[in-house]
Amino acid sequence: MGRYEELIQKIRKSGMPDEYYLELEKEVREYLHSGAPDKEKRLLRFGDAEGLYILCAGIRRKQQNKGN
Repeated sequence: MGRYEELIQKIRKSGMPDEYYLELEKEVREYLHSGAPDKEKRLLRFGDAEGLYILCAGIRRKQQNKGN
């Protein structure tokens, strides 16, 4: 299994702790800035990663609200 497929599987895992998704977001960003094939990066960016980014934005907002 390639890195692209591995990231897709990790993104699609549900019920994981918030920190898992925040760390995964970093992994995805690194992959998108790597020398990976453009087609894979495009599919990831406009597919599963978009949902991950929305989820992580919600997690960060929740964490900010806890601090207030």
